[in-house]
Amino acid sequence: MNELEIPVQIPLNISKRSTDSLQHQICAQLRKLISDGHLRPGTRLTSIREMAAQLGVSFNTVKLAYQQLISEGHLVTSEARGTFVAPVSPEQRVFLSNPPATTPSHERHPTRFPPPFRGRSQINPRRRANAGAIDFWAGRTDPRSFPIKEWRHLINAQLQHAGANLTDYGDAAGLDALRCAIAEHLARARGFRPDPRQVVVTAGIQEALSISARLFLEPSSTAVTEAPCYKGASYVFESFGARIIRVGIDEEGIQVDRLPAQRSALVYVTPSHQYPLGHILSMERRHALLEWAATSGAYVLEDDYDCDFRFENSPLPALAALDKRGSVIYLGTFSKAMGVGLRLGYMVLPHELVEPATTVKALFSYCQPWLVQAAMAEFIASGNYARRLRQVRHDQKVRRDCLRDALQQNFGDVKLKGLRGGMHVVWHLPPDFPPASEVQQAAAEYQVNVYNPEAGGADVTECRSLNERLLVFGYASLSSVEIMEGISRLAQAICC
Repeated sequence: MNELEIPVQIPLNISKRSTDSLQHQICAQLRKLISDGHLRPGTRLTSIREMAAQLGVSFNTVKLAYQQLISEGHLVTSEARGTFVAPVSPEQRVFLSNPPATTPSHERHPTRFPPPFRGRSQINPRRRANAGAIDFWAGRTDPRSFPIKEWRHLINAQLQHAGANLTDYGDAAGLDALRCAIAEHLARARGFRPDPRQVVVTAGIQEALSISARLFLEPSSTAVTEAPCYKGASYVFESFGARIIRVGIDEEGIQVDRLPAQRSALVYVTPSHQYPLGHILSMERRHALLEWAATSGAYVLEDDYDCDFRFENSPLPALAALDKRGSVIYLGTFSKAMGVGLRLGYMVLPHELVEPATTVKALFSYCQPWLVQAAMAEFIASGNYARRLRQVRHDQKVRRDCLRDALQQNFGDVKLKGLRGGMHVVWHLPPDFPPASEVQQAAAEYQVNVYNPEAGGADVTECRSLNERLLVFGYASLSSVEIMEGISRLAQAICC
């Protein structure tokens, strides 16, 4: 039985004071719901007896109304199954497949208050524009590698003991078991062990950024970002009306000596693998940044989005591990190791910020779904998450090497940055190559999606020159065969 065959209450408004008969009112309203498309062909209506009880009218009144609509061809009936909206006629089918060129528009009320929100979205409609292409979008995991069997087992196991967890509200800060598991994971992987009560579970890093902005930013505030930086951060800060100061990047990360002297509320950084340039913040600058934050009173938003994938040497400790003055708000995610569809991330906050952050989280979405949290907590506690990280890290390194080799084979001595870790690299185009935007367009004609920094989700305000000389290549979602084929097509596109 499909959804249309399950009868539901139909919103009819019958007035016994109307000059129209009850039967006529029922007919007219059902006829309009059908003609407007609100009741689709094949939709099963409630029985005559149930409809009569719902409307508070006699059985015969509804029966006559149904019979009238059946005679008009709007309804059909089956003694064994019930009464249904009639199938679409051939004439109607032609009309629906070729709707009128113009449809009536609703005229806006001249005095209605307009929304003051003026934010922008970083969402990129890349796959809709060139569906089926080999897509070098950064930050997306390979759906073929998701641990379906293990995850199905975890979900089923949690459902067996769900109890009231599926019907009650949970803690806005997150499931205790998951908060404890995250704290243990960070102790092993990132060099600091937070109190589990400092962990707030979020719908990915994007919600964590929104919570942070809601806590600290208003039109009179100042937020500092890297230049370039992730659009999702700068656009959130901008949407709260904050003034944004953008500070340049070099090989050692954000240039701390250029941070503003005036008081700032937040500084947003991606120290483990700068987005999009791929640089790693040096140890000296990590200490300098924390000293600046302690002196200026700013909080550091440390976005550690792909810190789990380090291919060469040991990873540097997180800023949160070096912080001794409660200056860092650490942002983490499971999107890069598992998948963005889980919508699961977290933030680790200084103790004094946990309660206000939890309040903001509750106002946004109250809490994350219990089932996904419970499954993820068990996935970490069982050791499966650590095993998955090792496997994914190995696979990413193989793909990174394949991408580097393919670029060298097709284009010679290429200048690549961001090779030491993460999920993407940046190619600095040779001086004699066309601008990155032109390469991007040419590649699309060969069914390959490549991206300059702005198209790849970076805010390039005040550094737009980078936009025409760089291409960002994500490799985590592609097989080695796809990578080699994609770069071969790219070579054809550029050489033509």
